[in-house]
Amino acid sequence: MKNCWHKFADVRPDFKTCVDYLKGYMRKCAGELLAHVDNELYLELEKQYELEEWLMTDRPKFQGGTFIRKPKNNEEPPTGPCLIVESSA
Repeated sequence: MKNCWHKFADVRPDFKTCVDYLKGYMRKCAGELLAHVDNELYLELEKQYELEEWLMTDRPKFQGGTFIRKPKNNEEPPTGPCLIVESSA
C-alpha cells in the first residue's frame, strides 16, 4: 500500500491492483475473525452442555419427584411429580 504514494507514478499500483490487494487482506482478516467467533461459539456450546448436565444430574432430589429437561415439541410430557428444567442450549 505504501507504493500508492511512491514518488514515481509508474511504480504506483493501478486501482484494480489496490482493490485486489484490499479484497485479499479483508478475506484474510475476516477468516481469522470468523475462526475466532466460531471457536467462541463452540466454547459457549460446551458450557451450555455442562450447565444442562449439571441441572439434570447434580441437583438435589426433591421428595416424590425428579429433575428433567423440558420435553421437545414431539415428546410426551412427563408423568408424575417432576421439576422441568429449561436450557437455551
